[in-house]
Amino acid sequence: VIHGPVSIGDNFVAEDDCVVFQATIENNVTVRTGATVAGNFVLREGTIVPESAVVTNQDEADALPIR
Repeated sequence: VIHGPVSIGDNFVAEDDCVVFQATIENNVTVRTGATVAGNFVLREGTIVPESAVVTNQDEADALPIR
């Protein structure tokens, strides 16, 4: 589920059963199965949100792995 307002860059991958709400997604971001991204923050270029992760703020987003 992708629910706005949301801004999504190029090469975005959203796997099964994930939720993206009210975030800015830069290029080459992957949101793995079952993950939730909800809040007014930025997922930086190349970020990978792990399976079943819940990300609700910029500090959590900045701690995620990058390719």
